[in-house]
Formats: sequence, structure tokens, C-alpha cells
Amino acid sequence: MTTIPLLWAAAAAPTFTAVWLAVHQPMRSWRRVAIAGLGAAALAVTAFGITEALGRPKPVGMEMLHSAGDGDAELLGVRVVPDVEIFVWVLLPGETEPRAFVLPWNSDQAEQLQKAMAEGNGENGNGAAMRMPFDGGNDPSDMMAWPLPQPARPEKVYAE
Repeated sequence: MTTIPLLWAAAAAPTFTAVWLAVHQPMRSWRRVAIAGLGAAALAVTAFGITEALGRPKPVGMEMLHSAGDGDAELLGVRVVPDVEIFVWVLLPGETEPRAFVLPWNSDQAEQLQKAMAEGNGENGNGAAMRMPFDGGNDPSDMMAWPLPQPARPEKVYAE
């Protein structure tokens, strides 16, 4: 959540600078007001666009920050829209907040994801995991998701 103000500041800084420089040029007052109004509108649209994107799943092709992540993601949820796309909700390694992604349609991957979720959340399930959803180096026919194994039972302590 801390990235949202940083993204807005990065988008707003050039706009603010351009408006500041333009307003201080010799010109008529109505042009200065128009430039300031357009700058304020640009800042508002940027803020709206960033906050509107918060609740939407991110296409895996647009992931840049975690694309070189290590390990597998914990699979929290799957929604399949046949012949259209696959929505996944995952917890990336080292993160505390889950992320939503949109995967392109692939019937094999959709079946693997649904099977892993069903088995992982069954009676004796321990959850499910999947390879990093944006790892483009993997072959789509490779295993996409699997149920997590049962944790090892504690060793018995024998009295002597």
C-alpha cells in the first residue's frame, strides 16, 4: 500500500513542475488560470486512475517489481472464466499482502489450478502452491500448481 503515494508523486512531479514553470512565464492571466486548471485536472485524473486500479487484478505481463522473485507463491484462490482468462489470488514469497493476477487462458493450467485448490483445501489439505505466475521462462505444459504436502509429524520421544 505504500507504493501508491510514491506512484502518484512520481506521476505528479513532472506535471507540477511543468505547470509551475508555465505559470511563471510572461502571458495573460487567463492563460495562467487555464494552465493551472489543466494541471490540477491532470493530478486529479492521475490520482483517480491509480486508486481505481487498486482493486483490479494485474495482468501478469505488467508485473515488474516481483518478476524475479524466488520460490513459489501460495495459491489462495482461483476463478476460471473458460476460454477467456484465469484469475488467481496469491501470496508471493516474502510478502504479507495477497495479490490478484490475471493469467491468459490455458485449459491445462486452469485444470491444474482448480485441482490443486480442491486437493489443497480438502479434508486433509494444507493449502496449495503455484510457480510464480509471471515467470515467463516456464513452459505452459509444466506443472503450474500443486497441493502443499502435509507437514511432517513431530518425532516421538521415547522414555528410557
